Amino acid sequence: MSALWLAVSVPIAASIWIALICALLALAGAFYLIRMVVRCSPGNEKMRRVAGAIEEGAKAYLNRQLLSVSIIAVIIFFLLGFT
Repeated sequence: MSALWLAVSVPIAASIWIALICALLALAGAFYLIRMVVRCSPGNEKMRRVAGAIEEGAKAYLNRQLLSVSIIAVIIFFLLGFT
């Protein structure tokens, strides 16, 4: 079965409903997993220290990524603007 056959055989309205239902199921699953994680014990003191160090490192990494992507976005913006 090819993708073209599937695209032709399923009406657009049905495709939208299928996508919405899948999205709602995914959100329900995500909320269920969030509840499971929030209910878990934070652990002992050593585990909390390790978690804090991981969180600090992750924040530093994400800040660096944001800076790098922002610089590249500005460069691309000006390159596209002046061409």
